[in-house]
Amino acid sequence: MQPFPTISDVLKSAPFAPSLSKAHLLRLRREVLLREIPAGTSLYQKARRADHWTGVVRGAVKIHALSPTRRTTTLATFPPGCWFGEGTLLKREGWPFDATAIEDTLLALMPAATFHWLLEHSLGFNRFLLDQVNARLGQFISRCEHARLHHSSRHVAHCISELTDARLYPGAENRHLGMSQEELASLAGVSRQIVNRALGELEDIGAVRVSYGSLTLIDPEGLRRFSESFE
Repeated sequence: MQPFPTISDVLKSAPFAPSLSKAHLLRLRREVLLREIPAGTSLYQKARRADHWTGVVRGAVKIHALSPTRRTTTLATFPPGCWFGEGTLLKREGWPFDATAIEDTLLALMPAATFHWLLEHSLGFNRFLLDQVNARLGQFISRCEHARLHHSSRHVAHCISELTDARLYPGAENRHLGMSQEELASLAGVSRQIVNRALGELEDIGAVRVSYGSLTLIDPEGLRRFSESFE
């Protein structure tokens, strides 16, 4: 069992920490909260008020949408090191999606008032957010392009390859992904059968190793080349 981290430990490893002053970090140590969430727990519901900027310390979170016919689709997943929800806070709106813990998860919660205070007092924090929002926009544009132009198995590979982008996933050097085939199918917007076939192809070329409920990236560059091919 992993020891429970301190707020100082969490903030020290946060991707935005280098952009903050000691005074900024001191306030965050007083105001950021840690919260443990069991797997399957709903964190946020669509249209509810956004009260926190959220960081994933351990575990994983997915954001997802539900149609009137109860069909669900995963929009993004956030492993350890990721912070999400800045767009909602910047617009001062309710959550545009639902969020659920995929695994037993430890969250860092920065109150909305603290988030907006940092915006007012830290140029470095603004630059970090600008970079993150820009990278997220590029991620979704690329995914849309890929879904329309590439074979479904290549699109599945692209969705896996996204998770190696260190701009969006600070723990991208960790090549073990705790993601089931069902979760990957929801993220890619394809059937589980297509995911199973795509993973078989990726195993055949030595790009990944598939285990129950998880993937290990063996050759990230080979994964990227496969995802970009039109064969």
